[in-house]
Amino acid sequence: MEEIYQDHKKFSEQVFKVASSDLVYMGIGVVQRDAHIGEAQYKRGAVIREAHAMQEKVSAQYVNEIEMAKAQRDYELKKATYDIEVNTKKGF
Repeated sequence: MEEIYQDHKKFSEQVFKVASSDLVYMGIGVVQRDAHIGEAQYKRGAVIREAHAMQEKVSAQYVNEIEMAKAQRDYELKKATYDIEVNTKKGF
């Protein structure tokens, strides 16, 4: 009877050792997986932020170009008006 108890005790200890190491390994695996997920989410966020920054840059460039075109148009309109007035006074 003692032998069966000892074998049972040995068996339980072996099961505990194997299960413990498996649980530790699984825990490390879960942490590593979570770390990979976190890194992927960070990279995705960085790509999204970069795309938004690029979109804002392009939008700002378009706004700037539009304002410059309006200023050029206004200048040419005023110049043409001034030239008409000068030529009218000169009698051309």
